[in-house]
Amino acid sequence: MTLMRRVAMRISGVVVHYASAGCKEWAEGLAREVEFIESDWSALWWAVGSMRVLLDRREATVGSLREAAAKARQFSESLRNGGFASGRILATAFISLEIYYTLSFLDARNVQQRIWCGVVVLTAIYLEIFMARNVRRRLLALVPPSDDDAVAWALYYKAELEYLCSRDLLMGSFIPLILLNTSVLLGERVGIRVNPIVGISVQLIFVCLTLVLFWKRRQYQGQIAALDAILQELS
Repeated sequence: MTLMRRVAMRISGVVVHYASAGCKEWAEGLAREVEFIESDWSALWWAVGSMRVLLDRREATVGSLREAAAKARQFSESLRNGGFASGRILATAFISLEIYYTLSFLDARNVQQRIWCGVVVLTAIYLEIFMARNVRRRLLALVPPSDDDAVAWALYYKAELEYLCSRDLLMGSFIPLILLNTSVLLGERVGIRVNPIVGISVQLIFVCLTLVLFWKRRQYQGQIAALDAILQELS
């Protein structure tokens, strides 16, 4: 085997190893093609091109009722134990932002600085309240099944995913995030001194949450379709 071919095989192996669960079969199929391509250079370019699989972080589609029940239990546990789904990590970030901009408000030199500091603080408080209310509403309205009924768990999981894909949740969080990010940027233009770490953190939070809101929404819609198909077979 030539050096070029070994490099191509190595790249394909790395892609298969790091591919997301939902893209694992796709990555394996591309890796198998490398073995049958005659030209070493073509095999190398094929392997390099297969790296696009790493950009698609797709979850494995629910394929059975048992898988749906397992995912539902995992989701319920993460929600109750304060994982990302409950928003506690983000709440901590927003509290830090509120403290920083409250101190900046007290130290402001003009009305414009006070206005933008106030907008940042109020928007961060709104997002905290919005997340807390929605988590509480889900904990009260979407109660996980108390038994091992797989169908009940699948229905619970479907209801959770439908809520996460709802337009109200998307608009209620995305628009305030735009306002928060814009306020921080405009605040800098009127002389509010922003610590580089704080500024970069705000931008990262905005970009990451935007990607999560839209990327996860697409993933959840695929899971809902798979759950519908499974439940349809049982009816």
